[in-house]
Amino acid sequence: MSGLFRMMARFRAAALRGGLAAVGAAMLAAACSESPAPPLAPSSLPGDKVQTLSLTCAADASRRSTTGAPVRVQYGSPTVQGGLEPVTSTCAPASNSRFPLGRNRVTCTVQDGLEQTARCALFVTVLPPIPRLGISTILAFGDSFTAGTTATPVSTVVFFDPANSYPAQLQGLIDRRYTAQSIDVVNSGRGGELAVQARGRFVSELSRVRPDVVLIMEGTNDLLALNFTTSSPAAAAIEGMVIDAKARGVDPILATLPPMRPVIAPASRVEPYNDLIRQIAARQGVALVDAHRLLSAGACGGPNLVCIGDDHFHPTRKGYEAIATGFFERIMTIYEEDPPGGAAVLSQTQSQNETPAALVGSPVAPADLR
Repeated sequence: MSGLFRMMARFRAAALRGGLAAVGAAMLAAACSESPAPPLAPSSLPGDKVQTLSLTCAADASRRSTTGAPVRVQYGSPTVQGGLEPVTSTCAPASNSRFPLGRNRVTCTVQDGLEQTARCALFVTVLPPIPRLGISTILAFGDSFTAGTTATPVSTVVFFDPANSYPAQLQGLIDRRYTAQSIDVVNSGRGGELAVQARGRFVSELSRVRPDVVLIMEGTNDLLALNFTTSSPAAAAIEGMVIDAKARGVDPILATLPPMRPVIAPASRVEPYNDLIRQIAARQGVALVDAHRLLSAGACGGPNLVCIGDDHFHPTRKGYEAIATGFFERIMTIYEEDPPGGAAVLSQTQSQNETPAALVGSPVAPADLR
């Protein structure tokens, strides 16, 4: 029995020693986990160079293409700030590359010895060729609608306003587009004139002005005159003017008459007369601007004919603007010269990126032409 007790005592002592050992191991592990990590080695990166790299691009550049083909354009180098040598910058497309028509984006990138990168952008704009007209002098012939007699939208007052006549506004449209030329629009309107009495003056004005093109819009006073019950004499006079112009090598462009409000009796005569003008244009093979349609539709349209003044037949300033736009679009279509490489370059408005419409130079929306 005493031997058994001694064996049990030895087992208890061993167990106690094992427990203390386990406790000691746990305490050692806890102590190790709470002690601070050993310090890292000092960084080899220069602190004054980290995150300091930046890039500033040169100013935008532009050049005009005389043919519509891509042209070489040089632009300035970007400016690098900060970073660690070696520093390398590149731009794409590179300076002195060929750029197509339009507004082209150039992206520049820089990288330094720390493999930091920075970017910036600039734009290279290639302008289209300056458009040109194949004519130099335009004669605008007619009555008060040509001279510039203007009606107000809110009263029956009419006043002579040559600065807002359709020839004056046509001159402005031409000057803004054809900046490399000096093209004259001569206003030869005479208020109150009858078409049946105007042929002699017409021939005289052709000799005086020597135009390349003559714009003819006349006949309103013939329709207003009580003793004219038919529009045929006035239309015959207009056709005679067309023949006179063509015989002298001058291109005629005819125009129909603007609408009148039905509250005045001659309004019913306007469209039959305009139909005769359209027939003359077709028969003589000359261009036509349908002023009646221009002042009856779009911004001028509606039952109230907002581009006709309160005297019911003279156009307002806005009405003359519509007529000028009609003539301008017709002249541009017929006489604008193709640049080397084709006419498409003048209407091209996009290349690799967007091209502002102002670069193309068209100041008005397309007119409603017949």
